[in-house]
Amino acid sequence: MLPKVKVCGLTDVNNALEVVRLGVSYAGCIVNYPASPRSVSLNQAVKVLGAIKKYDASIKTVAVMVDPSEDDVEQVIKTDVADIIQLHGSETPEFCADVQKKISVWKALVVTSEKDIESADLYRPHVSAVLFDAGKGSGELIPLALLEGKQVDVLAGGLGSGTVFERVERVRPSIIDLNSKVESKPGIKDMSKIKLVYKELGIM
Repeated sequence: MLPKVKVCGLTDVNNALEVVRLGVSYAGCIVNYPASPRSVSLNQAVKVLGAIKKYDASIKTVAVMVDPSEDDVEQVIKTDVADIIQLHGSETPEFCADVQKKISVWKALVVTSEKDIESADLYRPHVSAVLFDAGKGSGELIPLALLEGKQVDVLAGGLGSGTVFERVERVRPSIIDLNSKVESKPGIKDMSKIKLVYKELGIM
């Protein structure tokens, strides 16, 4: 069964609309995280995610946040443009559970060892999905040996043409998260690169 596709790190309205016209299930912005070249202000995220919702309300929109305060989370929820908040920092299971009461939560975990995979069990009762990543926007791949035979809700990290097919075949993630490997420059997605991923997976 083919995974659903999320494209993350969107920064520009027109570029985001190009992406969603190719057919994605999830689309995300990284909000107020200056360490990322793909970070946007909340106001810009509202423009991008709002445009996606206006184009197709069935696409689930994701606001990616790193170690936000409760107030930061509330500000995003108030905008009503995000269906999901992806927490990508050192948030505790308890914090995730509190946010999950208000909006769907994905908890991202950086995976470098078996111990990181095991920590997913601490979060799963409190969130809608756990995302495995090799690092925050690192473009690196998680070693296949760590992933095989595990429950993988969302797989991120270095996925693009030439890497995605083997991981989908061997890991069977429910959702794949495309970002840096399908860009022409940070924050701007390249339609030809996304189409290559789709072609490898037999989506188009």
